[in-house]
Amino acid sequence: MGCAQSNTSEKETPLLKIGSSVLLPSELARNIRQSALSDSATQAALFIEDWRHTASLYEQAIQEGEDNDEETRRLVEKSRRRIIAERFVERKLQEALKDGRFRIDSAEVKTYYEQMSSTLVFHDAMFKLLRIYTHSADTALRLRQALVANIGADSLFNLAMLRAPETAELNQLAFESATQFKTLPQLHLESENLRAILERMKPKDISPVMKLSDSLFVVMRLEEIVAQRQPKTFVQAFPEILERLRIMKQKRFVDSLASRLKNSL
Repeated sequence: MGCAQSNTSEKETPLLKIGSSVLLPSELARNIRQSALSDSATQAALFIEDWRHTASLYEQAIQEGEDNDEETRRLVEKSRRRIIAERFVERKLQEALKDGRFRIDSAEVKTYYEQMSSTLVFHDAMFKLLRIYTHSADTALRLRQALVANIGADSLFNLAMLRAPETAELNQLAFESATQFKTLPQLHLESENLRAILERMKPKDISPVMKLSDSLFVVMRLEEIVAQRQPKTFVQAFPEILERLRIMKQKRFVDSLASRLKNSL
């Protein structure tokens, strides 16, 4: 609970103190960095509330002698061993990574693809979908005509920025998103109507201009689609293969390390 203080922490002014439990600025900052949330103020508020909750229960438990309970001591020691072992493994993995122990070459990736291609499939139907947003139906119609003319991607992007500067940020994100395969939920379509239209589209089909609100219109072009369980090409599977091989090498390393230690201790 942040009770023990090092020479560094002794110089810090505590943010909170409940009994012997102390929350230091460094602990709060460390937990914010590790959080998946993007809003640091929200991260801080959630962590502080959780810290208060846990510290209050911990201090009351100490007052009632819970730390002297035999089963509590056994569980604490079990957790201590697990945490120290996990930290040890993390350090060894980082050292091995720096030494290049988990390096993967193209031949390994190719061999894995040839042997395991039947497992490398799209688990859901996925889409590459381009959307262009505007504040007027007329502008959306002109941009739809550019889609029909099939002008180059860079020219289309520049035209969208020129014709619809008021939705530039939205279109920037939309063009970036169109380069990635996404499932239907990941597309975050603005209405069920858009979803229904998309499900009827074939690759390179262009939707009509659709009104999302009084001041927002969109036109869509379906770039690519892959069916559920469709096998991945080598290029499509490449990132997944890299991740699988990395996990396999790390697991073999940890298993080998544990085996050596069991035989030597």
